[in-house]
Amino acid sequence: MTELWEMDHYRADFTILGNLDIIEYDLKSANTSIAREYELLPEAKCDELDALPKKKREIKVGLLKRDDPIYAENEKLGFIAAREAFFRKNEIKDTDVIAIKRDAIFVKKYLPYQQVGEHLLFRIKNEYSGYLNLNPVEVYQRRDRSLYTSGINDDVYKGCHERWFGEFLSLVMTSYAIGGRDTALDHIRKFYDEYKWLKLDPEYYREFNASSRFSYKDGTYSGIEWKEDLSELNILYNQKIITKIANFIL
Repeated sequence: MTELWEMDHYRADFTILGNLDIIEYDLKSANTSIAREYELLPEAKCDELDALPKKKREIKVGLLKRDDPIYAENEKLGFIAAREAFFRKNEIKDTDVIAIKRDAIFVKKYLPYQQVGEHLLFRIKNEYSGYLNLNPVEVYQRRDRSLYTSGINDDVYKGCHERWFGEFLSLVMTSYAIGGRDTALDHIRKFYDEYKWLKLDPEYYREFNASSRFSYKDGTYSGIEWKEDLSELNILYNQKIITKIANFIL
């Protein structure tokens, strides 16, 4: 049986969670921390990498792994060992875990230990109060009710969704956490009717995914909504998401 810490990427079978602590722990300077902890690179090389801006450091490490397959494999094993140390030190159960994204671990509680090795520090990076799994996109709600989306680029989310479909999702998550199932379903029903009858701002019909484009009934796509007649839009993608959320809550 595979242990969770062995998985670079994992998503629990949760659909919607509200009104709880969701903590993202992130391994500080992950690549060089792993290299130091398990002696994969000379200290001078680690210092050289740490001195680089994050983007340049990631490129350098990527080239290093491309040119040295043995190092690449050892680093992969190092990440597994680091996650195992974090899980064991904090006695993390499978049911505590929402997601794993290599060096980031999302759990449903605060943990007592962040330092789990001489060079392994899992810091609190973000704190959330709600979660929505819209596979392939995951939505995390911050305490100020703003959203972080895993699966949609931050800039794309802010420019294309935050004030429209993201606002709807935030309202549903907030109403579910505070008012419960019936309150959330009331909001969904009202929104669904306005969505279906094309009464909303065109930006609400932009597909809530990594591409974030408008889809048309003729099979074409566009980054901007340029047709005057909204009835030409194919609105099924987000309509299915709305229905999916309602089914989660029912």
